[in-house]
Amino acid sequence: MKYKIITAFDESFLQQSTSNLLNEFKECWENSIEFHCYYYDLDLTNYSLPKAPNIHYHNLLEIEDYTKFLKEFSKHDGTEGKTIPYNEILDPLKFVPKVVALTECAFESKGCWLIWIDPSAINLKDITVKDLDNIFPEHAENIDLVTLKDETYLTLFNLYRQTPVDLLGDLRGAFISGEFLNYREWHDVFIFNRLRTIYTAHGMKEFEIDVETSPISEMVVSLHDRKNLAVRDREGNRILKLSDTETSPDILPNRYRQIADMVRFYKPKCILETGTWNGGRAIEMALAAFKHTDKVHYMGYDLFEDATVETDHVEFNVKPHNTMQAVQNRLEEFAEHVKEKDDKTFTFKLYKGNVRETLDVIRRTEIVNDVDFALMGSGNSKETVEAEYKVLKYVPVVVADHYFTKEEEDEGGGIPPERYQGVKDVFDAVKTKKVNVQETTKDGWTNFDEKATTRKYVLPSGDKVAGGGHTHLVVFLHDTAVKDLPDELKRVPIIVHPRDCVPKDYIKDNIKSNMTLIDPKKWLTKHPGHKGSSAVISVVLILIIKSLNNLLLIILIQNYWW
Repeated sequence: MKYKIITAFDESFLQQSTSNLLNEFKECWENSIEFHCYYYDLDLTNYSLPKAPNIHYHNLLEIEDYTKFLKEFSKHDGTEGKTIPYNEILDPLKFVPKVVALTECAFESKGCWLIWIDPSAINLKDITVKDLDNIFPEHAENIDLVTLKDETYLTLFNLYRQTPVDLLGDLRGAFISGEFLNYREWHDVFIFNRLRTIYTAHGMKEFEIDVETSPISEMVVSLHDRKNLAVRDREGNRILKLSDTETSPDILPNRYRQIADMVRFYKPKCILETGTWNGGRAIEMALAAFKHTDKVHYMGYDLFEDATVETDHVEFNVKPHNTMQAVQNRLEEFAEHVKEKDDKTFTFKLYKGNVRETLDVIRRTEIVNDVDFALMGSGNSKETVEAEYKVLKYVPVVVADHYFTKEEEDEGGGIPPERYQGVKDVFDAVKTKKVNVQETTKDGWTNFDEKATTRKYVLPSGDKVAGGGHTHLVVFLHDTAVKDLPDELKRVPIIVHPRDCVPKDYIKDNIKSNMTLIDPKKWLTKHPGHKGSSAVISVVLILIIKSLNNLLLIILIQNYWW
């Protein structure tokens, strides 16, 4: 089959990732495939982009519908003329370049498959026409549209048939005519999906590709997907550069509170962690330890910027990577802060590399004897967890993250694959003394030795895993002199998970914008506290306003305690 590839980008996309995509169009794709690259908000003369007979660049400003749209709907910039906080789904100016580029190319083409590729995509291998043919099912000539399951970075339109052209014509018309204003969201994907539903009901043939099982996953991926953030080019360089000054945001699942509680209970002075990540847990554990000591030393092991998509896959890691320098800076700032504020001393040492190798170094030294609390969290493969525990089994208190269990109500699965259950494998293999016959359970704890001194526990957790199941901490107490785990850490906490019936952005934006409609004098203000008594007041304020051609019912609930 014949193929045309289309993408659209501005200067921001070009500098972040699209320049790599354009170079790959020239170097990695079969030259019989045409590429149509539309650009906007960009002076192309400032850049040296790849040139080839099959690569064509188009300026969107030369398309009348595009310039007309910018002029007529300029106030719809996500802030409605700076009257509301920015909301991406109300910013058609961000999405119309893709709509105009895609439809313009479709109107000028026929007798081919037109493939939209997001400017944030990247291909992983050389791609031929035969490779593209292989992603289709049999009788592809009878299909109008091919989409990806749960993904939008690649869409294929069969321009051998008229229906996809009509669909794209309606998509463009929805934007250029202003009809998009009647939709709840002004995102191109939202409107496109509404049109798809109508066309499918009238006989359009659509085929959906499951990325996880399709050859496409080995050809083209999106850098918007977190698991692809570590993708590298053919020279081994990261497509998306990591910062040496900033770390990724902290993630604070409920089970991390259990780690801090254990640190406060066991009062360590030397803490070792595998899987330092962004340094956030190091700081949490140090703050907990400072409750009982003035000096804390931390040892952290991680791949840092050396991590790759491949290592993420091996270890079941989905978190973004950080550079060792960025984490170093963060911990240095923390050390200065606690010294200046509380006269506490925090020292640390970071080790970069595969923990299977770097951690083994301290096994041959006396350093491990100084560690009195260890947290294992670098990887989930059996090989990595076994290597960690082999070294750390001499530490008095060891905590390991990611012991996976099934949802109680899900009998059919809902748990990561066995290759990622390294913590469970190691936990079950560690011998412990059988004290009570009830300790033999279906979850493990079946390896007993009357001479063993190790105590081990699986802590309760409500933290869920992407794809199903829960993840827990497990605890190994190796020193007989160490106190047993307190009962409160073994209890299952009661956790309430509130659910909103509309997206959070709607709630936040509506509250902010509608607060300006209420007379400030009518709001309850601060009041001196009552003596020896308390009062709880729940105020329900109902606002009915007409905004964005839609009737909105806003309910604001504010609780006050005295």
